[in-house]
Amino acid sequence: MLLIDHFSLALIKKILMKKLILLLSIIPMFVFGQTGKKSRQFIEINGGAADAWVGWFPGGSVLWGTTTQYNNNFVGEYQVGFAFPTIATGKCAVGFGNLDYNLLLGLRPWPFSIGPQVKLGPLTFSAE
Repeated sequence: MLLIDHFSLALIKKILMKKLILLLSIIPMFVFGQTGKKSRQFIEINGGAADAWVGWFPGGSVLWGTTTQYNNNFVGEYQVGFAFPTIATGKCAVGFGNLDYNLLLGLRPWPFSIGPQVKLGPLTFSAE
């Protein structure tokens, strides 16, 4: 009798776990699927001076990215591309505003930096 009860309990746990996994996989569709959003893809060309391991050094990059605005004026952006002198770079940023005018806080994993980014129409300023 104890073996049957243990088997039944294991079967019930397995069924409940499958339902929980299904529920947890559906929740993001309801959370993110109901928000209106606008996106814009872009190519960005950057130039500036970097405080590198040898002192101040000229740098530049060509990045491909997407900016997304959600209903509540929350803005997210990601960029990835080629850079000099680091060969490759990328950045993720979040903040508020719209697609044309926004204030974001960006995180660049390589070379590591965190800093603000301001977009004013066609111009983007960042301090990283």
